[in-house]
Amino acid sequence: VSASRVEVNQFGVDASFWYPGNVDGDYILAVGNDKRRDYELLLKAAARINEKVIIVTRQKINVDIPANVEIYKGGWHEESLTDEKLRTLYQNSRMVIVPLVNSPQPSGQSVCLQAMSCGKPVILTQTDGLWSSEMMRDGENVVFIPPADQDAMLDAISHLYNDLDLANEIGNN
Repeated sequence: VSASRVEVNQFGVDASFWYPGNVDGDYILAVGNDKRRDYELLLKAAARINEKVIIVTRQKINVDIPANVEIYKGGWHEESLTDEKLRTLYQNSRMVIVPLVNSPQPSGQSVCLQAMSCGKPVILTQTDGLWSSEMMRDGENVVFIPPADQDAMLDAISHLYNDLDLANEIGNN
């Protein structure tokens, strides 16, 4: 195919809809329905912290759910979870975590970009399928953790939870 016939449309979100709120929230938010989400790892980590965790997913959770975790069943096209409600969840969170199993397939772009557009710091598993390794800069506009590393996840959560200035800086970037 001739290069003149090829167009590239970058993945993105509507930043006029997904905008920051004025809240330093009191919970950690995870959102997503695809099978590459590593909610089992997140739930194991959540059992070791005191902070509230909200997970929004239609996925069936097959492990024990710690007392500090709430599961909201929902998906993008359900009346129970409108885009406005999801935006409010992002805006009122302290941070957003996108826990992924390693895969060459990109995953988590919508959630990551929506959360970033809402001004929230994002903890993202750095997988082989990371969709934009050039634009995603660890410690500057995202916090990367390795796949299947519960201790790294806990360290990242603790670091952002206890350093509000850093969390806000990453969220603003």
